[in-house]
Amino acid sequence: MYRYEMHMHTGESSKCGVTPGKEYIEIFKSRGYDGIFITDHFYHGNTRPERSLPWDEYVNAYCRGYEEAKAEGDKQNFKVFFGIEENFEGDEYLIYGVDKEWLLAHPEIRNWTREEMYNLVHAHGGCVIQAHPFRDRNYITKIHLGLDYCDGIEAVNTGNKPVEDYIALAYAKKFGLFTITGSDTHHKSRISDSNGAIAYEKPIESTYDFAKRVLAKDQPALLFPADRLENLTAKVMLPVVIFENGQREVEEAEVLSWCREARYEVEEKRVKHIVCFKLKNPSEVNCRTAADVLRSMKGKVEMLEDIQVGVDFLHSGRSYDVVLEVVVKDKAALEAYQNHPYHVDVVKKFMHEARESSVSMDYYI
Repeated sequence: MYRYEMHMHTGESSKCGVTPGKEYIEIFKSRGYDGIFITDHFYHGNTRPERSLPWDEYVNAYCRGYEEAKAEGDKQNFKVFFGIEENFEGDEYLIYGVDKEWLLAHPEIRNWTREEMYNLVHAHGGCVIQAHPFRDRNYITKIHLGLDYCDGIEAVNTGNKPVEDYIALAYAKKFGLFTITGSDTHHKSRISDSNGAIAYEKPIESTYDFAKRVLAKDQPALLFPADRLENLTAKVMLPVVIFENGQREVEEAEVLSWCREARYEVEEKRVKHIVCFKLKNPSEVNCRTAADVLRSMKGKVEMLEDIQVGVDFLHSGRSYDVVLEVVVKDKAALEAYQNHPYHVDVVKKFMHEARESSVSMDYYI
């Protein structure tokens, strides 16, 4: 699986951003990511360039964070893609599938509406994802759900409160929305194992490629901590408006009904556990032996619904040598697997001695 950060800000282009774009590259690369999308705050949001600048100067200044990150990414053979985060009345939208040249050609977007944004981006083949739709902050007086003006939502934003994500996931299920996960990173010190991300089995080639996937409803895996949505009680503190064939108020009781309908599936979703191993001595024999040890759990560790083991054949600089994928029925089964005597006494003991390093991820499927 290829892992991507979908929502982050740079110190050059977002007024609330702290870390320069180029400083993110080594961090994300070392954590096993395959690419990042820079989505700095645009014209109506918390943008850093002065809005009074001539349009071409504003766009050049706005793109600086992305361009600094992209230049460093090219040096390190790491993918950096362009995106935008635009704001209206506290409702913000991530835009993918556009570029600097497109911005320069459309100075009229300084005055666009939600509908004009959606239509103009679509005309170029891009897509619009509403960011953190249930965010509750002191600068937001009303939640605006842009159902008619987006192609999906950021259902999990790990810079949010978990309950906001819980409600967003219920909203997505109610309306059958495409979903992504992001971390909303503003500072490199906040990057951790808890960051949200997405994953695909095939690598993303460009911002245009991702937009095509969104429009084709090619849903990625959502990666976030397995316990993030546990033991939550949904509560909506702000008024809610939805743009659905017009505009209407949504009562809290209706929002809570979405959560009740979605709760069973959230609690019962199966879990995929993936571990990639670099071996101390990755000879062909050692890789086959490690793979056999991992496969030996089949039939001995009873909570495993599925187990797949693979050995790398590319041997590139970023390659791991052996990968393990297992599926269990829920988070409790994952914990039972981690503590199973055969897993602990045989498999983990062997792999601890054989491995140089490893990375893992757990996500709901």
